[in-house]
Order: sequence, then structure tokens, then C-alpha cells
Amino acid sequence: MKKITVIMAMLFAVGMLTAAFGEATLTLKSGEVLKGDIVSDTNGVVQFRAYFSNHTISSLRDVPRADIQDLQNETPEQIDFRALAVFRLDPDQEQPPAFYTQWIAAFERFLKDYPQSDKIAVIQQHIEECQTELNHVIAGEAKFANRWMTPEEQKPLALTKRLAQLEDQWYALAKHSASPESIVELGGIDAQIQDVKFQIPLAQHAYEASLGNLTPAPVQAPVVAKAPPPPPPEIPWYQLYWKWLVGGAIGAVIIVTLLLRK
Repeated sequence: MKKITVIMAMLFAVGMLTAAFGEATLTLKSGEVLKGDIVSDTNGVVQFRAYFSNHTISSLRDVPRADIQDLQNETPEQIDFRALAVFRLDPDQEQPPAFYTQWIAAFERFLKDYPQSDKIAVIQQHIEECQTELNHVIAGEAKFANRWMTPEEQKPLALTKRLAQLEDQWYALAKHSASPESIVELGGIDAQIQDVKFQIPLAQHAYEASLGNLTPAPVQAPVVAKAPPPPPPEIPWYQLYWKWLVGGAIGAVIIVTLLLRK
């Protein structure tokens, strides 16, 4: 918010400073170009106050008309309108309320200063656009593709657009550069790509939840652990091996009988 206020203040200050000096461009036949304002134009001589790009006066020169290739001079109205011509609305992003209120004030000031301007229709259209968007922002809506929606709907769309931009940036850098610096930059871009990919399904899930389209996860019955079966009763050793004992005894009797017959 504070940053936008500072930018707007700088814009208006530059516009006022330009208007104070005028905005004339004088091109000499020698190729020299001077910027400043015309002090007088009499007797075939143009008195020209030239200044540097920062509007510091550098000299007051008398230039014969015969030496001038071209001379263009803007009116204060043209200068002020050119300062307002930088106005743009982002089709995919709303702005803070201060952005709209400051632009509306600038446009209304232009209408007050130049009530007969042929730019009135354009300026009024900009005022209406700002007021319309301001109403949407106050209502808590977000903007994407020149369409107003809930912030929950806008977020996955904005993240998807951001992902495409990052991927294009990554491929362009990888294609045209292989320096160590670019490899480090590629790593940074890739980290951003992975972060956005992580955020997109979360944002989509939040949007679906805001619509009430998500079915709750089925509630599973708690799993009750079964008690282990009781250990089997202990069996005496002679019950486990009685078959072997009986078989062994019978075998011994047979062997003894055979030996006695001999």
C-alpha cells in the first residue's frame, strides 16, 4: 500500500515538474536534440531554455529558424494527459483500494483543469473502470482473466499461470545459457516450480471445500485388537511319544523271539 502511494506521488510530481518547464523538443539540422521550453519565437529566432533529463536548466539559447530541422511543443493539457497514459489495469490481479482512489483523484483533477478537452470520454471511462473494480475489491472479490470471483477460486488459477511462467523462464534459460551462474539460477527457478506445484492442489482443494463439493472422508470404525488365543494345555511326554514306545517294544519282542529260535 505504501509503495503504491509513493509511486503515485512520484508520478504526479514528475508530471507537475514537466508542466512547469513545458515539453518542447527542438531538433537542429546538425543533429543535436534539445529538450526544454520555448521562451520566445520572434524575428526568425527561437529563444529556447534547454535542460537536462532531470529538468535542471542548462542554458538559454537563441537558435535561428534557419538552423532548426524540427520543433515540437506540447501544451500543458497534452503533458498532463501523457502522464496519465501510463494507467493500466491488470486483467489477472486486483489492486489495493488506494490504487483506485488515487487514480480516480488524478483523473478528476484532469477533468477539472481541462473541461473542454477532447480526452474527456477516455478519462471518464478510466474513472468508471476504477470505480467498478474498487467496488469489487471492497466486496472481497478477486480478479482473474477479467472476471471477478472469490479469492478461493482465483488462487489456483493464478498459481497455474505462475507455474507456466516459471516453466517458460526455466526452458528459455536452459536453452540459451550453460554458465555456472545460469545453473544456479535454474536451481532457484526449479525450487519455485516445485513450490508452486505443491501449492496448486492445496489451493484447488480449498476452492472445492468452499463450494461444499468435497465429501467428507468415510469414518472408519475403530479397530479393536483381538485377545490372543490361550496357550494349549501341557501334555505329558509319555502321551506325546507312546506310539514310538509301543512300536519300539513290539520290535524288541520280535527281535528277541527270532534270536531264541536260533
